[in-house]
Amino acid sequence: TSFLKLREIVLTWQLPSKWFGHALIKGIDISAVGRNLALFSNMPNVDPDSGSDALQTPSMRAIGINANIKF
Repeated sequence: TSFLKLREIVLTWQLPSKWFGHALIKGIDISAVGRNLALFSNMPNVDPDSGSDALQTPSMRAIGINANIKF
């Protein structure tokens, strides 16, 4: 069977460097991360991407934030 799976989306915002002036921090990137956001399949509640005949439940959806600080 065919299926469509949205594995990961990352949206990043780079804070302007002028906000930091001559501070110790040179830059900050803030990201919103989403993993396993959608699964479109003819078999509900089963992960068709498991790689074997053993029917597994789909992976859990995870949403979070990430901060990358440059010194």
